[in-house]
Formats: sequence, C-alpha cells, structure tokens
Amino acid sequence: MPHRSSLLPESVQPLLTNEASELADLYPRTFATDRNGKINDWEAVVLIPFVSADRIRAALAPLLPTLDAAAAARNQHGQPYVHIAQLGIAGLAD
Repeated sequence: MPHRSSLLPESVQPLLTNEASELADLYPRTFATDRNGKINDWEAVVLIPFVSADRIRAALAPLLPTLDAAAAARNQHGQPYVHIAQLGIAGLAD
C-alpha cells in the first residue's frame, strides 16, 4: 500500500490502505517492469493498472461528506496565485 497515504485526510486513507478497498488493485505490493532495452531498473516502465478517474470519483463520493472543514476547503477550486521571485544581481532570489 502507498507509503504516503498519511498525507490524505484520515477518512480517505482506507481507500489506499485497506486490502478490501475497491481501489486496492491499483496499489499492488509487487508488479512487473518493462526495461524495453534499458539497463538500469530505475529506467524501466512500471506495469501497473491504468487508473480511471471515474472509478476514483465513485470511490470518493461517499467519503467526501466525512471530510472535516479544513480538508473540504482544500478540496475546492480557489483563486489562482502567481508567485514571482525578484532576482538579484547573481540571478538568485533576494
């Protein structure tokens, strides 16, 4: 199961950590790789199932009402922000 599932809201984490989850097959413990002529393991393509956004939305739908106010607010579109660094003489941000 994913090591970073703890970054998700607590009520959503079982989708990634529970072996009986309807999404458990998307997080296999072992998987095949295709090196496709490459030498190093890290160059290989990991062969895991493709993810359907509709499937994830369906699994999340019953959990969304359980989100606390802060998590629900993070799950909304907000105002876009543009961050501009002011560069100094060396080209680094001041």
